[in-house]
Order: sequence, then C-alpha cells, then structure tokens
Amino acid sequence: MRYDFGAGLAGIIVIALGVAFMLDALDAVDLRFEVLLPIVAIAIGASAIVSSLTRQRQE
Repeated sequence: MRYDFGAGLAGIIVIALGVAFMLDALDAVDLRFEVLLPIVAIAIGASAIVSSLTRQRQE
C-alpha cells in the first residue's frame, strides 16, 4: 500500500486549523478574519500543490 502524502498533509492542515479555532474559542489567541483568511488560503494551496505532485509521480 502506498502512502498518499497529499491526504496526510490535508489532514494535518485540518487539525492545525481546528486547534487554532479551539484556541480562539478559549480566548488563548485572538484570531481575526484578516489573519485567518491568508492562513486558510496557504493551507489550501499547499495541499493542492502536494496533491498534484503525488499524482504526477503515480502516472
């Protein structure tokens, strides 16, 4: 069985975003929309790049 690095990275990103939201809900961190939007965009972009690289290797 081959490990899908893109899916693993996407999982890590979702967990990190969940932790950030939890810290914001507990008032440990103050996340604003201006800070959160670029983080989400970077996470989606990184996941897409890694996913496309893994797909190219399998072909």
